Amino acid sequence: MMQSNNVHNFDIVITGCGPASQVLASALENALPEKKVAWIRDQSDLKEKKVDSRKLALSYSSLSILKKLKLISDKKIGYYIKKINVSDEGHFGKVFLHASKIGVPYLGTVLSFHELLQSLKKEKCCIYKDTVCEINQNEEEIKISLTNNQKS
Repeated sequence: MMQSNNVHNFDIVITGCGPASQVLASALENALPEKKVAWIRDQSDLKEKKVDSRKLALSYSSLSILKKLKLISDKKIGYYIKKINVSDEGHFGKVFLHASKIGVPYLGTVLSFHELLQSLKKEKCCIYKDTVCEINQNEEEIKISLTNNQKS
């Protein structure tokens, strides 16, 4: 990364403020502890809230991946989804999905976005509250310039 003659070297750079970026940053820290990870969060996406009240619905597969990566524990899980009824009012057709008929303990879960974020480790990840303004690539490296170069 480069801005105003401040040069930092990272093996992996992640941009974005959403849950996918945060999960990726945490998973990479756990899976590749020898790599230096930078996580760049766009300032315009950061709203300083005390608690983010959004809820997420995660599929059984997504939750299994998070558990395997040790990014979430059972005590952080809100509600298990065991059945789903899908219908289109006024049209012909309905679908009923049941976890027991598919052979899984549940189809997914609903959990707090805030609790998911709190469970993610960001100990070694270098976090920048900034925006990428330029990317230059050659055969040996990629240089990323940040608008303000603000490390949090």
